[in-house]
Amino acid sequence: MSGDHRGRDDLDARLQCDLGEAPPDLAGALRATRARPLPAPGATHLAQVLAAVHTARDRAAAADLLPVSRPRAGTIASLVAAMRSQVPVVGLPFWLACALVIVLGVLIGNLWLQPLVSPLLLTAPPLAALGVGYAFRAVDAGMAELERACPAHPVELALSRLLLVVGFDLALALLLLPWNTGASLVSGGDAGLILDWLAPLLLSSGVSALGTQRYGVMAGMLGGLSLWGVYVGLHVLVDQGALALSVLQGVVVWGLFLAVGLMCFVVALRQVGRMVLPEAL
Repeated sequence: MSGDHRGRDDLDARLQCDLGEAPPDLAGALRATRARPLPAPGATHLAQVLAAVHTARDRAAAADLLPVSRPRAGTIASLVAAMRSQVPVVGLPFWLACALVIVLGVLIGNLWLQPLVSPLLLTAPPLAALGVGYAFRAVDAGMAELERACPAHPVELALSRLLLVVGFDLALALLLLPWNTGASLVSGGDAGLILDWLAPLLLSSGVSALGTQRYGVMAGMLGGLSLWGVYVGLHVLVDQGALALSVLQGVVVWGLFLAVGLMCFVVALRQVGRMVLPEAL
C-alpha cells in the first residue's frame, strides 16, 4: 500500500505544473485521489480470478484454440510443427505462382530447338531468391518483434521458412528434370545439367536470405537476382564461344556457388539468433 501511495505521489508531482492551469474543480478532484484508498484484493478474490483463467484455458484447449503441449525446441518434431504453421503464412497464391512459373518455363523451353540455357536455370533460381524475400517480408513490415515473442524459437521459424520455400522449388525442379533441356555451363552429363541450376539456386536464395536479414527484403532479393544474372551472363558467353571454361573450372564454379550459398544460409540463421530478445533466450 505504501508503494502505491508513493507512486501516486510521484504522479501528482509530475502533474503539478499542469494542474496549475486546470479548472479548480478538476484540479481538486485529481488531488482528492491521494486520500482514496486503493483496493487490495483478498485471497478469495485471487482464487476466483485464477479459477476463471484456468477454466478459460481448458475450454480453449478443448476447442483446439490453444495447444495443450508443444514439442521440445530443437527437435525434428518441433521443426515439422513450425513448418506446418508457416505454410498458411507464406500463402496459397505463392505456392501456385511458383508452380505455374516453373511448369510453364519448362514447357516453353521444350519448344526451343537449341536453347542456350536450361529452362530450370531461368526459372528456379530467381523464384527461390524472390520466395525467400517474400517469406521474410516481416522484416520490413515491422512484425519481426512479434515473431520473436512467439513460443517457437526465431531461428526455428527462419529455418522452417527456408526449408519450405527452397525445398518447394527444389522439389518442383526435380519433378520436371526429365523435361529439362538445354546445355550446361560445361559438359558434365546429367550431373552437370543438375548442378547448372542447383548451384545458382542455392547461391541466389542464400544471398537473398542473408541480405534480407541485414539490409531489408528489397536489398536481399536484388542481391540474389544479381548473382543469378551474372551466372546466366557467364553461361551465355561460354555458349557463344566468347569465353572458354574447362570441365574442372566449371566444377570449381559450381562448388564455389554451392559453398557460398550454404554459408549464407548459416550466417543468416546466426543473424536471426543474435536478434533474439534476452527474455526469449
